[in-house]
Amino acid sequence: MGEGREVLEQLVAAEPKDMAQQLRLGDTYRRMEQPQKAIESYQRAAKFFSDEGQLIKAIGRREADPRM
Repeated sequence: MGEGREVLEQLVAAEPKDMAQQLRLGDTYRRMEQPQKAIESYQRAAKFFSDEGQLIKAIGRREADPRM
């Protein structure tokens, strides 16, 4: 799973507006039991969706993890 995480990190860095990859990275961190990194990844996606006027997606991600 570590190699997949590295690939996702590279994809996110190369395409910072691709929220599908950002969310996958958060999911990967969660599965790897790295909750702080997962939360940070989800927060970046939620902020992006909110800034883009896609509040339903932003709220959905925040409800998925109440610590956001």
